[in-house]
Amino acid sequence: MISFISTFIFISCNKETIKEGIGKVIFSLNITKFNNLKSSDTIALKPTKVIVSIEDMSGKNVIDSKEIIIYQFGESYISEPVALAPGNYKLIKFIILNSENNAIYATPIEGSEKAYLVNDPLPINFAVIKDEVTKLTPEVITIATSTPADFGYETFSFNLVKIFDFQLAIFIYDDSIKNFKLTDAKISIKNGDKTVYENSLTAITNTITIREDISEYKIIITKSGYKTFDKTYKIDTLKSLSEPLMIILEKINVLVLQPGPEEGKDAVVASIIPDQNRGLSSTSSPYAWTQDGKVNIVRPLIDFNIKNFIQKGTIIKKATLYLFYAPYGISDKHEGSNEFYIKRIIAPWDELTVTWDNQPATTNEGAIFVPKSISQYQDYEIDITSLIQEIINKPESSYGIMMQLLYENPYNRAMFASSDYPDSTKHPKLVINF
Repeated sequence: MISFISTFIFISCNKETIKEGIGKVIFSLNITKFNNLKSSDTIALKPTKVIVSIEDMSGKNVIDSKEIIIYQFGESYISEPVALAPGNYKLIKFIILNSENNAIYATPIEGSEKAYLVNDPLPINFAVIKDEVTKLTPEVITIATSTPADFGYETFSFNLVKIFDFQLAIFIYDDSIKNFKLTDAKISIKNGDKTVYENSLTAITNTITIREDISEYKIIITKSGYKTFDKTYKIDTLKSLSEPLMIILEKINVLVLQPGPEEGKDAVVASIIPDQNRGLSSTSSPYAWTQDGKVNIVRPLIDFNIKNFIQKGTIIKKATLYLFYAPYGISDKHEGSNEFYIKRIIAPWDELTVTWDNQPATTNEGAIFVPKSISQYQDYEIDITSLIQEIINKPESSYGIMMQLLYENPYNRAMFASSDYPDSTKHPKLVINF
């Protein structure tokens, strides 16, 4: 028999209430005519807890032999609430224990010898509704001298694990309201290298159930766009919480720069035309090839003007440079030993006047090495975090980056689009998390 009650259930001093976005189920006892369970019964026959197992409708185990405390109200017995996500479930195990952890009552399973004694043997289907409490009342009969097989169970013996609940609330700062607000996130709880709990948290005060026989737990909270929270708590600390554990996630600022022809500052300098400017080139390619019988060495320069967006002293979490394949001619592709370095430019330069002869100085300090291409037409995704950190740390001597082949001899080249390339999706892009 299932019924729904919309009032909050208050049990003991914990005052467990429904949390927004989830539902709860409680269990009450319905002793059949074969038993007369009253408050005056002996300790051996008085229920103190119930062991339940619950599956979802796909057969996935949601709760496995969970111990739930039972409370007596007059001649009625009601369990503490169990939080579940809204949905349909099946109760597949229901065994009542006394204070000595001995099984005294159970609901038989369909097809077992004792199943005929109850109107609704297990499994019992029930629904959990958002923000409501489902009251589930399975019929139980005394175990007495029966065997587990009589009820359809393998055993009535349990190695009961002591568990406890603590509450957890995740907050972020919302600039639009100038205040903190609850947010969703993902949680992982570890004991050493073993993950003991993983779940998605909603923007409410979440109840987390863990074992109490483990000395400490590492709690990891993740949310896209925010720094990962990672902290280890002693079990006594978690058990002593009188209020929810409140965690504030630190936002990771993300700067995405992919300038086009107007705002982009990039150029190439070519040794074959040492006094000519190529600030409007549609490609930005580290290059060494022969042209008219002469070796032409090309070095691209790019300045994303990071100093205009990020202040000195800022800690860079990650910086990724995206370079996209783009041919200069129909047959152009990545070729040869085209490993190259990305170096910090340490002198000023102008996009429309820079040439091979007046190219700015660079430094090898903190240079990023980029391995040889593995495809003739590949795009590049390059981690340049350390180099960007150097630029942020030394804004007075940083003027962008230069790409220079490791081997500046024919025939080596990597072909990339510049900010002047016709396809805007192929313009060089820099993504910085800070």
